[in-house]
Formats: sequence, C-alpha cells, structure tokens
Amino acid sequence: MTKTIKEVEFIEWNGKFYVQRPTSWNSGLARYKWFRTLAKIETSIASPGLWDILSKANKIKVLIEYDNKTWEVK
Repeated sequence: MTKTIKEVEFIEWNGKFYVQRPTSWNSGLARYKWFRTLAKIETSIASPGLWDILSKANKIKVLIEYDNKTWEVK
C-alpha cells in the first residue's frame, strides 16, 4: 500500500501558486524547495489575510507525495 510522505495545500490564482505562510522560515524554505523540485512549480507565500481572501474565492488544492516517488494534486 502506498503511503503519503508529504502534502501541502496551495491555491492557484492568476497563473501563480500560493501556499500558506509557514510557522518558521526553516519550514517555509524546505516546503518551497520540495514543492519546486517535485512539481516544478514556483510558489509564493501568502500572508494570512491574502490566504483567507484567496481561499474564499478559489479551490484549495493539495500536492501529495507518496513513498513510491509518485505525486498528485487533489
């Protein structure tokens, strides 16, 4: 059975991809590099206010990486 290794919520808006602001800069940098390496997508960090606005107007998607080295967006 395939297990989830990592996952992160993101929003696509106006051709850009946004993730929520992390709790620390270390986790934010690690998540940014992981997202960019895995999906080949540049992301921007959304402030809490911007995330709130974007999440009300757009679908929140989830990037999921599995232990078999595959990934998907839900």
